[in-house]
Formats: sequence, structure tokens, C-alpha cells
Amino acid sequence: MPELPDLQVISSNLTKRYANKSLKKVNIFKDKKLNAPKEKLSLTFEGAKLINVLREGKELHMKFDNQHTLGLHLMLKGEIYAFGDEQLNAGELFPSPTKEIKHKIIEFEFEDSTGFALTDFMAQAKAIYDPSVPDVPDALSDAFTIQYLSEKLEANSGVKLKAFLVNQEMVRGIGNAYADEIMWHCQISPYSLCDKIPDNKVYDLFSSVKVVLIEAEAQIRQIQPDIISGEIRSFLAVHTTTRQKSPKDEEIIIEELNNKKTYFTRNQLIYE
Repeated sequence: MPELPDLQVISSNLTKRYANKSLKKVNIFKDKKLNAPKEKLSLTFEGAKLINVLREGKELHMKFDNQHTLGLHLMLKGEIYAFGDEQLNAGELFPSPTKEIKHKIIEFEFEDSTGFALTDFMAQAKAIYDPSVPDVPDALSDAFTIQYLSEKLEANSGVKLKAFLVNQEMVRGIGNAYADEIMWHCQISPYSLCDKIPDNKVYDLFSSVKVVLIEAEAQIRQIQPDIISGEIRSFLAVHTTTRQKSPKDEEIIIEELNNKKTYFTRNQLIYE
């Protein structure tokens, strides 16, 4: 599942490719999860010009010049495929110009016959008509401050840190993999209880959230600058199955925590 750094790059690449193009056709293949009739989506977005694509938490928000927004949530296995431009299909992430795109949820065809489709073989990915933006701060927003984090940690007495970080009602955008990377970076155990983390380590945690996510985005842009789908994780320190040790030569432990595979090392301090 693409997480915040991947979605940051994907959103900017979709903007680069499709911004200022008018949408010719919206093709909807799975309408059961739509929060509006498919006819309403067609009437609203066909003929409108795409301004940009932004990331909001774990969603992509397509902003149009008629003041309406179409959200895309990739869920667990959603992917985006481009069509109509052979140059876009040169990499592994894109189908060949003659290959049929399967498991489509929704498809966008622009005025120049280029476009992209959201697909999902599990049929969980969805499009959202004028999605609301929660008051919960995004991990990279100015609203996510050290004061906010401290107050929320204190209020979540007895909650393990891993569960807190992936809870979208606490902070938006952090997923399973990057929660592990953040905790390893600040050397706090995923089993630590939120309200027991001392002030100096709360500051370390806050700093690690920003550093890890921003540096990951930079790594992805360097490794696969044109990515519009999938995830790049070859550079991750502990959330990986390709190595047994962290960059600090620590053994990587993999355990189930809150129904999620959690990767960490024994050197990460536990506060309880």
C-alpha cells in the first residue's frame, strides 16, 4: 500500500502530467462504493479543467476549476495506470499501449486522449465526490506541532505507540511501514505506552516524523522520479524483508502488534 511519501510523489507527478487539461470523460466501473450517483460525477467533472492533484492524508484529491474535488483512496492494493501516451508506458509501472488495463474502478480520459485509471483487483479502492478534510492534522502539516503531539500522547493513556501512530484520528498520513521507520529513527519501542514517553523523547518522536517522511519522499524521487503507482521501499531501515539487520547492525525483530506486522530492534527503548 502506498504511504505518505509515495503519495506525495504520485500526486505531484499526476499534477505534472494532467494539470490544465480538461476532462473529456469519466468512466465508472465500480459504483457501489461511490458517495454520489455516478451520473452526478459525470455531470460535475466532465468538461472541467484539472488544476492539480494534492495529497490529503492517505487520499489523492483531484482539484478542478469548477471548485469541485474528486478524491481517490487506493486502500490496500489500488494502483494507477496511465494510458494514451507511449512514453508514460515505458517503465514497469505502466502497461504497454496495447495491454488491457484490468480491474478498473474509475477512469479519466482528458481532451488530448491521455488519461489514467484507478484499478484494484480487491475492488476496495474508491472515488469520493467532494471529500471532506478532517480537522485531524496531517503529519506534514503546520498543524501537527510538538504541543499537539504531546497533548494527544498524554490523552492516550495505556495505548501502545504503534497503534497511536497509525490511527488516522490522531495524525493523518502515517501507515504501517513508516510508523516502524519513525519509531526506529527516534529509538522508541512500538510497545511503549503513549503517556509514559518522557518529554525529551516526545520531541525526538516529533522530529523523526518530519525527518523520516521528508527524507523518504526525496529518496523515492531519486529512485523512481516518474512514479504514479506502487511503492518504493528499498531504502527503508527496518521495515524490510530483504535484510535481517538495520543500518546500525541491529537484528530486526518482526512481531504482530495490533494485527499489524511490526519491525523493530531490541535497542529501541520501551516506556511503560
